[in-house]
Amino acid sequence: MNEQGFFVYHIVTRKKMKIGQSIQFNKNQTNTLFHFFFERKHLNSNGKDSIQILKEHYTNEELHIKNENATVVMNYMDQTIRAIRETIVEMVRLQEYPDYPSRLSCLYAAKSYEDALKWKALFDSYNREVLQIVKLRVIGSSFEGDGNLLPKEDAIPFSQKMEQAREYWKGNVNNELPELLINGEIEVVEIIDDFSSMHV
Repeated sequence: MNEQGFFVYHIVTRKKMKIGQSIQFNKNQTNTLFHFFFERKHLNSNGKDSIQILKEHYTNEELHIKNENATVVMNYMDQTIRAIRETIVEMVRLQEYPDYPSRLSCLYAAKSYEDALKWKALFDSYNREVLQIVKLRVIGSSFEGDGNLLPKEDAIPFSQKMEQAREYWKGNVNNELPELLINGEIEVVEIIDDFSSMHV
């Protein structure tokens, strides 16, 4: 915990921030990543989820799904593999690095304005709207990680995914685009860039 406070930069993508706005991330608060991976539902137009679809379409040791059902199953699989990844990463953090911020209860930031601009360029390449770049004062903890070291989205055994998670929590070594996890008391001290007026 850094009681003196430190400054970081944050890419705002959902709701514009204001100078003086205060954000508190503690153990009981979840972030957008948590909501995205752990609370979204995938249902077809008949209200059936992926497991129901798979059970209904598995006959004679064959599986045939198409159209809407295939999309629902693939979206669920994509979300689930990422939820598994985040669960494993969190499990390793709790066991071995409990003082680091949780990926599921933190704000993502950049150490420098230059890094924030790199993140903005990446978001732009995915057509993800960036509303602002803000400067934050943080009284709390931080962890600098390399997202490339996160467990892969594949079907390897969970024990291997746990090893990948350990590598992630060892920290950033040589990444061009580090992700900075921050928690604690966070205050917006400056709006560096406001891109929202450009999207009118």
